[in-house]
Amino acid sequence: MSGRGARRREPRQERSRAMVERIVAAGRDVLVTRGYDGASTNRIAAAAGVSPGSLYQYFPDKDAVLTEVLDRYLDAMEARVSRAFLDSVAAAGPGTGTAPAVRATLEALLDTFGEEPDCYG
Repeated sequence: MSGRGARRREPRQERSRAMVERIVAAGRDVLVTRGYDGASTNRIAAAAGVSPGSLYQYFPDKDAVLTEVLDRYLDAMEARVSRAFLDSVAAAGPGTGTAPAVRATLEALLDTFGEEPDCYG
């Protein structure tokens, strides 16, 4: 991987994977509390309890950390909304129209936003 937002390397050992998870979780917390402009690799590293050098082993800059945070959030949101849509289509059966699926999809999306109110203003 290369380019903006790409990791430098993938962790192989459990200890390294745990450190990357702490960095990503800290990146999320710093993004929510300080916003993009207030986020920095030093703040993220401090919140994760790691040195900036350890962060830089896996992420070249704050954009890479925050890209990982957003990618994970969007993947989880997509999975949740898709599951709600598919479950509602299966439960409604044929010939019921799209209204139940649309309603279930919107409810899942709103529930997701409601769980992270600090992220949206």
